[in-house]
Amino acid sequence: MYGLKDSPLFWNRCLHKVLVDNGYKNFEKEGCLYSDGVTWIIVYVDDLLYVSKESKRLDRVEEMLEKKFNAKKTDMI
Repeated sequence: MYGLKDSPLFWNRCLHKVLVDNGYKNFEKEGCLYSDGVTWIIVYVDDLLYVSKESKRLDRVEEMLEKKFNAKKTDMI
């Protein structure tokens, strides 16, 4: 996918589908923001910032992303 002109579009569509299929709502006015009411996910190109008051919810997001994209958590803020 990297190096193609349409790579960012394909990545965004794929990520959008995964998040929506897992119960996250995309905000029309803020296309980079997703939420399930407890957890908030902010997308910036290929970086994600996710926050929640419940640590179990953060673990769930990490498991979902690792399962679908083989993604690894790199840092905590």
